[in-house]
Amino acid sequence: MTVRVLIHEVVPFENFFDNNAYEVYVFINVNNPPSISVIGPENGTVVDDVLTVEGRTEDMDTGDELVNIIEGLPNQTFQVPRRGYWNRTIDLDDVLSGDYLLSIRAYDGNDYSQTIFRSIRVDHPEETLILSSYSPNDDPSLLVGEYAEFTVAVRDHFSRNVEYSWFIDGDKEGQSTPIYLFQSQVPGTFILRVEATNDRSIVTHGWVLSVREPIAPTIDSRSPDEKAIRVGLAQQVVFSFNIINPDGLDISIVWTRGEVELPQRDIMDYTLSFGSKGRWTVSAIVHSTRTDWIESWSVIVDNTPPRIIVMDPEPSIIITEGDVVSFTVEAVDPDGDNLTYDWTALNYPVSSVNSSALQIEFKEIDSREIILILEVSDGAEHNSTWWTIVIEKHSETDDDYNLTLAISIGVAAVLISSIVYFYFRRTPLKQ
Repeated sequence: MTVRVLIHEVVPFENFFDNNAYEVYVFINVNNPPSISVIGPENGTVVDDVLTVEGRTEDMDTGDELVNIIEGLPNQTFQVPRRGYWNRTIDLDDVLSGDYLLSIRAYDGNDYSQTIFRSIRVDHPEETLILSSYSPNDDPSLLVGEYAEFTVAVRDHFSRNVEYSWFIDGDKEGQSTPIYLFQSQVPGTFILRVEATNDRSIVTHGWVLSVREPIAPTIDSRSPDEKAIRVGLAQQVVFSFNIINPDGLDISIVWTRGEVELPQRDIMDYTLSFGSKGRWTVSAIVHSTRTDWIESWSVIVDNTPPRIIVMDPEPSIIITEGDVVSFTVEAVDPDGDNLTYDWTALNYPVSSVNSSALQIEFKEIDSREIILILEVSDGAEHNSTWWTIVIEKHSETDDDYNLTLAISIGVAAVLISSIVYFYFRRTPLKQ
């Protein structure tokens, strides 16, 4: 709009004494600022995901281009180039929950309209952090020096950065991670707490930690019970012990015989045998995180050979060819060793069996005398016994005589029977 303004009556200097005067007009372009009204939102409106702002803007200067400006949300300015009725829909997914003051005004390129304010509240129910899980689930009891891992998991609807803070008895510890590794070198009770925040909400969780000194392992039983034992050569001995370990501490075991470390480790029973006489020390060196000790045995290795205390039959016997004879013995070993039996014979083949009894049928014998030998062994030493067996055979003369006698008796019996038969046949019987 153009306005004509009368400035004053002006009299030129050279015509100062002239009675004629002039009127001077100045033409000024005057701008009319736009006017705006806001239809929505109302003051105090609560919104979640979407906000709609609507209004009406007018300007007496019909040629001006109008822009409606919306401000007040974090780091965001919205412009709506429209005259008359207008609206703008705003997505609030990236806007944190809270109270905001919107400022709404129009601009025509020269002047702004008046500013209209609207207060709103953004409320995202899902924005609050949720503690979804934590571990361990219960307050743990720990040992001095033992490590324990604590973890939490939270859920944030908008996947914003979550900061973690760990506290022990109120003092901040650790880094901003959902995992904390705890260890104490002193016994006592400690309160461990974690805070998780996304700048809008905080969730916390805590544990009460009981830390105590571990109970040292102890020996419950051992075998052999005696500190010093006597064993035989090649006799197998099982050395063993049982450990009570209530706190499950790590234990290592090394076995030695004399100064030599044995190959098997970390076992509580060991089977050994000794190939030579002498004195030995067998030890189990036990190590744990709380205590060390040695279980040891003094072993005297000696051997007493087995003894044969009963023989059946007598050492010297006379038999007839074809007889079946059973030979048995009873043997004992003072050291309790297992015994083995080996049977052999001179002048006659026998099948040896590992038994204290042997049965032989004597037939087809070429010799008149057989020596049967039995060796009883305990694995290191042995003892022996034998039988002298004399064989009586039938002579050839006796055999021939007996055969002739048998034939003669048979022939005589046949003749007598024939004579009796013919006699009674010829002589009739009297009535």
